Amino acid sequence: MKALAENGVRQDRIAASIGVSESTLKNHFKEVLSVGNAKAMAAFEQSFYQRAMFGKSDSAAIFYAKSRLGYREDAPDPGKKKKRQITFRVTGPGERIETSSADDSNEED
Repeated sequence: MKALAENGVRQDRIAASIGVSESTLKNHFKEVLSVGNAKAMAAFEQSFYQRAMFGKSDSAAIFYAKSRLGYREDAPDPGKKKKRQITFRVTGPGERIETSSADDSNEED
């Protein structure tokens, strides 16, 4: 059961595999499930991070920048004249991802 949880198997499937209800599983093995889930998420995040950092996935790099670094894509607002440009440069293996940000402040008061 511990190995199933550590490999990201859903709790309802773990319960079915050992012949108990999901609520029984949660009541008696809460700590094992919690630790297993944390290990599974850490492994996933490490894999995702590696893909983002070493140029294997542009979408992973963009998602990482948005979810962890605070970058956003704002929908254009016709009432605003300030624009933000974000540039991503994904490099080869072993190199860092570079980002830059520029603001265009042509606001009239």
